[in-house]
Amino acid sequence: MPDKRNFDSLHILKAICAFLVIVHHSYLFGQHYTAPIRVTMVPCFFMISGFFLYRNCIRDEFAKIKQWCIKALIWLISLGIFYSITNCIFRDSQFPLKAQLYNIFTGSSICVVLWYLSALWQGLIIIHLTTRLSQKAIIFYPVFYLLFRIANEKWLHIPFHANTIASAFLDLVNATCFLSTGYLISMYRTKIKKSPSIFGAALFLAYTFILLTGKHNAIAIYIISSSLFLLFLTWDIRKPYFLIYLGKYHSSNLYFFHCFFIALLGEIIINYNLKNIYAVIIFAATFMLSVLWNQISRLTCHLKSKYLRHAAS
Repeated sequence: MPDKRNFDSLHILKAICAFLVIVHHSYLFGQHYTAPIRVTMVPCFFMISGFFLYRNCIRDEFAKIKQWCIKALIWLISLGIFYSITNCIFRDSQFPLKAQLYNIFTGSSICVVLWYLSALWQGLIIIHLTTRLSQKAIIFYPVFYLLFRIANEKWLHIPFHANTIASAFLDLVNATCFLSTGYLISMYRTKIKKSPSIFGAALFLAYTFILLTGKHNAIAIYIISSSLFLLFLTWDIRKPYFLIYLGKYHSSNLYFFHCFFIALLGEIIINYNLKNIYAVIIFAATFMLSVLWNQISRLTCHLKSKYLRHAAS
């Protein structure tokens, strides 16, 4: 039976991840020392999704996976159209429907967040089909990820987030690996020994390895992401409340919508010489939009339920 713990520490990790993704896309701290942590933020997002996915599965008998698949697909199509139109307005680019549909479903060059949604949607379907056969079979995906990434670094040299089928497959391999890792950690959570010192040592060693070699080695990235996730999972953190609130209710919106404000406000921030607070401005603008978005969503749900009650009576 699942316990009743709220996992506030994971919501804090989500909030930190969301902010650091904005920092990364704002090109503010692109230096050598922050790179190993920045490149693990999205894998942590995937692992958190996989972790809660398992907990919802054992309660709802896989119905939640179907809901997540549909929700991710709707978000993907909606944001794909939104960012395509945004590109037309702010970057004076064309809007060929066929090309944009291809971009939306293969990772996309029109917006950096779409590769995440595209890979998430497809990864959820793979996880769903696999768990229908055997939950333990999910262990195959992290192993395949490591082997495939090693082969890619040595021989294949497939780029990330490019408009190619091979690149889209690489993104999907990454997504499925980290989704399944979070899923497996949730499944075997009670059997995992709480050892913050071991997780911290693994994080430090992998981080140091990347700094010394200057390469984003696949195994090192996997160790950093998994160790960071397990550290936060081990800690029973209940403060600060703002980070918990941010991670629980706004982290996804921050990730999905921040690129719009980068396109909208980027040149203005640079012209007014506000580079040092670039990420903070983008974060604040996106957070305000997220608050408004959530309020509209709640109002819509309230009006819908009120209408259904009225129709039933």
